[in-house]
Amino acid sequence: MGEGFKFTVEDLKKFVFLNINYRLGHDVKSKVLPKLEEMEGFEGVQKGLKTNLGEGIKASEVQMRQEAFGKNYVEPPPLTPFWKFCWDALQDPTLQFLCFSAIVSLAVGLAITEERICYGYVDGIAILAAVTVVVLVGAIQESAKERQFRDLTDSASDELVNVIRDGQQVRVSNREIVVGDCVVLSTGDIICADGLVFERNTLKIFEGALTGESNAISKGSYEFQEKGQFELPSDEDLRKFFPADSAMSLEEMKSLYEPTPHRTPLVFKGTQVQDGEGKMLVIAVGRNTYEQILLGDKGDDDDDDDDE
Repeated sequence: MGEGFKFTVEDLKKFVFLNINYRLGHDVKSKVLPKLEEMEGFEGVQKGLKTNLGEGIKASEVQMRQEAFGKNYVEPPPLTPFWKFCWDALQDPTLQFLCFSAIVSLAVGLAITEERICYGYVDGIAILAAVTVVVLVGAIQESAKERQFRDLTDSASDELVNVIRDGQQVRVSNREIVVGDCVVLSTGDIICADGLVFERNTLKIFEGALTGESNAISKGSYEFQEKGQFELPSDEDLRKFFPADSAMSLEEMKSLYEPTPHRTPLVFKGTQVQDGEGKMLVIAVGRNTYEQILLGDKGDDDDDDDDE
């Protein structure tokens, strides 16, 4: 365990995915809660990460936590090489025709004595020079646009957030957020890392972009819907909510089924606080957040499609 922490990056990542994969109430009770109890509950998570929501972490621990759990910043992919812009510009049919004409003109001007004496090859050189200028100007413009877009995106993603450190609420760059930080959330905030919300609060988070949920979700300790207060899905849908190889009867499924809890503690980077205020304990940053893992999987799928 890095720096004496009870939990590793992989431990916390597995807990996040456990919450993602088992969202229905009956799955939460059978899969997620036992894992949370194994971690000794929310208090155990705080102790395991050497922090608490009242005091937060010490400012002097930031670098050490970045080394143990990673930074809350994902390096953007390298800029497109300049030669690639030149190559793309040369895909224009008009420029390709001009290049062909220039080569023919050069060949004729150099191969035939009369043409060579009259500098007949100069036309070919002039055409190639013109094409070169057009390609370079286009490539320079495209390269400049990419750099400007990268700078704008980079500056827009660097925002100040409220955290508690050394017992005081301070504002720091979201890139300085580390695992164990206590982030103070309020209406309109874009959440900067994955975290847990267990204390009483009024938070409602819109997670549609990541989970597909159409309504804002209340956050806090698990709060399950009471039996008889919700409608059961159709028999066909109900069977989908249980393992295909389950030997349970339909009546047993009906007795066990519970919909998504009213409240769940996990919040995700990239989602937005639609209403309310509360505190979040950060458990994943940077490449280890659910958002970045999803983006990585999408990138892998795109690569596979390109290979095919």
